[in-house]
Order: sequence, then structure tokens, then C-alpha cells
Amino acid sequence: MMITRSMGQIGQIGVIGSTSGSAGGSGLPLYKLSAVTFNGIADFISKTGDLNDLPLTASTFLSYFWVNHRFFDNDGQMYLSSSSFNTYIYRNNASTFSTIQPYFKDVGGGFVYTNGTIPVTSANGWTCVAVSLDISNIAAPILQIMVGNTVETPTALNFLSSSLLKISGLTNWQVAGGVAGLYLFGGDMALAYMKLGAPFFDLTNVANRRKIITAAGKPVNPGADGSNVTGSPANILMRQAAGDTDPYNFCINYGLGGMDPTIFFTVGAPTIAPTSPSN
Repeated sequence: MMITRSMGQIGQIGVIGSTSGSAGGSGLPLYKLSAVTFNGIADFISKTGDLNDLPLTASTFLSYFWVNHRFFDNDGQMYLSSSSFNTYIYRNNASTFSTIQPYFKDVGGGFVYTNGTIPVTSANGWTCVAVSLDISNIAAPILQIMVGNTVETPTALNFLSSSLLKISGLTNWQVAGGVAGLYLFGGDMALAYMKLGAPFFDLTNVANRRKIITAAGKPVNPGADGSNVTGSPANILMRQAAGDTDPYNFCINYGLGGMDPTIFFTVGAPTIAPTSPSN
């Protein structure tokens, strides 16, 4: 099944998150979300063609996801990917410790990737997974991984040939899965965010982390188009609004990449998740 959603079709478009209460005693307003379950067998979100607003050049990348792995802990699962796996955020299978592996190609055909050390499985429950990259210095790229409030900077496997990421031709974007429906995510997802080309977002900076996750481990409101995170709109921002009972609304892109709001579509039959990171 493939279903698209446009902005005009969404009756709850203004309800992008309640801010009543406090986020785990942090003093920050509680950002409430619902979530969508992807079964790990047939469900994911896809798009053919380029995103509308990608920068011409970029040396930085930031992405984060609110996820709850519930199915297929032993399998490799993707949160985000683009055509031919030029860019992806991957959760390794159990034989490689269920850790996060981000991978990026540059314009010259080189690449950089790393393997984290923090497992992400069903035992984590709801958690925030984030990746931040800066390849402006190709001799010493910075590639950070955050799981919950823990940040690591594992040694990057550096085969870069350029300080610019491959952007042109990044088509066939997938969320909650890989190209052609490979490596499907199995569990619940409440929010997906991606930004190319903003100033490097240092995840070791506590003030930066508090734009994504509270000290108590709860979501923070990214803003209507994601601008609360870096100061400019996201390229991809998907979320399930609090109280929204239509799982197909998760495929709406609120970032600038959603200027054509029907460009993403849902494959399979995701359902509303029984819990969310706001619970």
C-alpha cells in the first residue's frame, strides 16, 4: 500500500505538539508526541527524486530520531537512507553489537563512516539517536553519535577525497528503511530530522543537546519547520503529532524539503504505536 498526504488533507496540522507540563522536571515545556509503529517487514516511508531544498554544497550533516526498537533485534535496520546508499544511518545487526553506523559519500567518490559502541535495542525503550558530521577538514573529519544523552566520537574510517558531501543526485530517500525496502526498521518512531549544510552541530555541547533531548531524556520541540535546532529549517522533519490517530500523517515533511508536501509516501500499513517518548 502506498499513501501520500498533503498539508491540506491534515485536519490536525496545527497540533504539532502540546507544551503543557514540564519535561521530567527539567523546567522545559513538555513536548508531547504520538508515534507510529513500523513492523520491520513491509512498512517504511519513501520518496523518489531530489528533496526540494538541498544546498548546492555542504560539509556538515545532522540527523536525529526518536525511536523504540521492538522487533527483530538481531537484524540490521536503517533509520534514513538515500539512493544507492550514498548516505545512511544504520543500526547494525546483533553480530556487530547493534550499534549505530553512519556512512557518507563525498562529491569525489570518497567516503567516511564509523561504528558506534553503544547498543540500541529493545532494551533501550524510547531513546534519541543522533548523528552529527563535519568533513570540512578531510584529514580529520568529525563524526559524532549520540544515544540518549551519551555522546561518543569513535574513530572515523576516513576515505574522503573532498570536503564536500555528495548532494546532487541524492534521490529515493527512505525513512525507517533502506533503498528498495531493505533493512527495514522494526519498532516505533515519533520523530525524524535531517539537516544538511548548517554550521557544525557539536553534540558534546550540552546546550546543543538540550535542543534535541532534555536532561531527563524527553523530546524537545524542534519548531514548526525544525528551525529551533540549528536556526534554519530542516530538510526533513517528520513527526506524529500528539493525539493524531492517523499513522499515515507521519509521512508529511514539515521541513523545507516538504515544500511539495506530497513528495513522501508510506509503503505498507504502519499503525499508531502504543506508547511514545512523551509518556
